[in-house]
Amino acid sequence: MTPTPLALQPPFERRRRADSAAQLVALLDTLVCVIEPASGRCCYCNPAFEAVFGPASDRGFSQWIEQQLGAAAFGAPLQIDMRLLPADRWYRLQAQDVEWQGEPARLFSLTDISDRVGIERHRQLNQQRLLFTTRDLSVGEMGSVLAHELKHPLATIINLASGIERRLQQSAAPAAELQQPLAMVRLQAERANAIICRVREFVR
Repeated sequence: MTPTPLALQPPFERRRRADSAAQLVALLDTLVCVIEPASGRCCYCNPAFEAVFGPASDRGFSQWIEQQLGAAAFGAPLQIDMRLLPADRWYRLQAQDVEWQGEPARLFSLTDISDRVGIERHRQLNQQRLLFTTRDLSVGEMGSVLAHELKHPLATIINLASGIERRLQQSAAPAAELQQPLAMVRLQAERANAIICRVREFVR
């Protein structure tokens, strides 16, 4: 047997079903509010809703939700996560068109997801801390590698510079004799500079 559409049922039957639905919704922890789209009037809200927003006024919630979402508040079905102040709680807002007591209406439900958001934020914070810790360890290791790699070319530069200085002090050494040690100084300095550049690229 095909059920009779709600709009074609007698008014008392529609009212009875609406009352039954209201009694069921009243037991939910989810915040529920039914708005008449044409006027913005609140047709129904459950106790959980009133505990957060206070007693429903004619257009209080309707005006607030329009400020938050604009035309989307009374458009297509939607789902969005919102932060409500000053309670600083996160809610998942869902909205869809329904029929309330035989008339078109907009049903809004807000589910508290603050714990879920808090867990996700804590996970992201721990992940960032782990990333920074890993990076610090890597930089520390690279510092040790850098010190080891630079030790040899810097020692070579110092020895060559000392040798050139001694030769200049002992006698006026010909320029040709100084070309090879000076070239080696330049080579070792370029090597040290290349090591520093590689480390700099790594830690960026």
